[in-house]
Amino acid sequence: MYKKKPFFIVFEGVEGCGKSYQSKKLYNKLKKKKIDTILTREPGGTRSSELIRNLILKDYFAKDSKEKFDKYTDTLLYLAARNEHIKNKIKPALLKKKVVICDRFTDSTIAYQVYGKKVEFKNVREAMDLGIALIHQELNLASNLDLASNIFLGREPGKKGFIHEEKLHAEATRHLKRVGLDLPSDTIAGSLPIGKQQLVEIAKALSCDARVLIMDEPTSSLSQKETETLFEVVKGLRDEGISVIYISHRLGEVKELSDRVTVFRDGENAGDLAKDEINHDNMVRLMVGRELSEFYDREIHQAGDCVLKAVDLVSPAYPETPVSIEVRAGEIVGIAGLVGAG
Repeated sequence: MYKKKPFFIVFEGVEGCGKSYQSKKLYNKLKKKKIDTILTREPGGTRSSELIRNLILKDYFAKDSKEKFDKYTDTLLYLAARNEHIKNKIKPALLKKKVVICDRFTDSTIAYQVYGKKVEFKNVREAMDLGIALIHQELNLASNLDLASNIFLGREPGKKGFIHEEKLHAEATRHLKRVGLDLPSDTIAGSLPIGKQQLVEIAKALSCDARVLIMDEPTSSLSQKETETLFEVVKGLRDEGISVIYISHRLGEVKELSDRVTVFRDGENAGDLAKDEINHDNMVRLMVGRELSEFYDREIHQAGDCVLKAVDLVSPAYPETPVSIEVRAGEIVGIAGLVGAG
């Protein structure tokens, strides 16, 4: 038997996903079971909230964009409508141990009034304040500073010009652990290998409460093992709900990480690929603008005489592994290997 107690049930989602339908369906089912239930919506739900809702919608569909509400006015109106809604309908119903079903609530406000708004940035700081962080291909750490100072550089916690050292290091440690780095926050950044410095850059971005992380060729200087560690961190961030824009020319990495791929060619969008369409052939086809069967014929080139010859070259890292090389006139010689292979 149902024991009467208050419940607040919210249906959230994008336009047309079925929120209203499902909320009405649940409402009717609970009413049939004689459970004291009310159905409401946001914005709206009360007389005053509905008046504010109509004001917002009238502004939204206004033809003259010059007369539209400022983004802050829009958000404040939504919050005013919610205050009336909670005070006059939701809270009294819950105090009477009713079930309240609401079509939209706070998640929609965050999605539409915060992250769903069109914005223009005047500088990097404005983008960071709205949760967008960029990790450059070339690392941007101060090698002579410790990890905590790097993570909060220019944003150090404190008052009246004095840095709160304890809070600085505590927060830095928390963000380092989020990216899998169990290191003292007073470690000097320059003492770390490149792979770990890359993770510190991610921790720095997360310290800005980043919701969108842009990564430009993040594995260009990483070894295979460091790349695998980075992938695990990126996948973990995705699972936390953080959006990642991963820029790379390494198609294997793109295939492994991406849920959606956009290919650029000559500065323009050459096409998009959904998850089940992401493979090497499709990406290359969009990159080159033709089917893979249409290869150019390779001309046989006859090299000339030897112009450079080096025998038994060794490096300090691999003194017991001599290498010899010979280069001929009119010849292109490629040298390839993993990062750190010498």
